[in-house]
Amino acid sequence: MGAAIDTVLCIHSFSSSARQYRSLAARLASRFNVVAADLYGHGERGPWQGQGRFTISDEASPIEEKISGSSAIHLVAHSYGATVALHIAGRHRSRIRSMAFYEPSIWGTLAALLPGDPATLEIEAVRDDRERDEHQQLDLAEQDEEDQRERRRAESPLDAIGKRDVQDAAH
Repeated sequence: MGAAIDTVLCIHSFSSSARQYRSLAARLASRFNVVAADLYGHGERGPWQGQGRFTISDEASPIEEKISGSSAIHLVAHSYGATVALHIAGRHRSRIRSMAFYEPSIWGTLAALLPGDPATLEIEAVRDDRERDEHQQLDLAEQDEEDQRERRRAESPLDAIGKRDVQDAAH
């Protein structure tokens, strides 16, 4: 029996299917076992039929079955697929060799899976800086709008007439 080859697990975005990875799978097939998995309700996979509240674990479980025999896994995921991939990575850390995520939507997921991890802390710091910058930009925009309203009021012909009337009445 030959040496085991690594598995590349590909998980698509919410608005796609495993078909988005056909070209990548064809390129990697000679060196890797490529598994492109459909999320519930996408591609070849029907909608979730479970009871209760649907979770990321529910989404990940059938995908994890596809990699049960793999000892070395590389994760490739897009958007919501990255959330599912991170869940899988958290449950199979010793088997994960690499992760490549495109447009990941993972903020809360990473913090829940790896609280206090240096990567989590770094991403949270970037997020916090971005949110602070956005709030500062909003504050500046609001101040600029208020300044513009004040200038328009000061320049309004009606204001000028009103000021003259007040001045005339005072004399």
